[in-house]
Amino acid sequence: MLALTSWYFLKINQIKMKASKIGLQILSPQFVDTSTVDPIYSTDQLMALLNVSRRTVQKWRDTGTIEYSAIGYKMYYRHSSVMQMIVKFSVKPYSKDGKTR
Repeated sequence: MLALTSWYFLKINQIKMKASKIGLQILSPQFVDTSTVDPIYSTDQLMALLNVSRRTVQKWRDTGTIEYSAIGYKMYYRHSSVMQMIVKFSVKPYSKDGKTR
């Protein structure tokens, strides 16, 4: 029984090591196409980028103005979501006669 138990733990450790190696290969920069990676901002980074308060960013989340991901208590925002929000709420310029250009 002892031999079977030690064999079992040996196999588990081998599997863990293989999974670890695969995970490191997948995440290493040589396997990531950086031209398609969408930058991700934390709340603090987004606040600094757009020069807005924490409450403003929270209001955007609460009203669905910006897409975000929550991991635990941390919120993250994709660059494409930020740009989508800016485009969606952009205001067209007006001429002096009140018509849009």
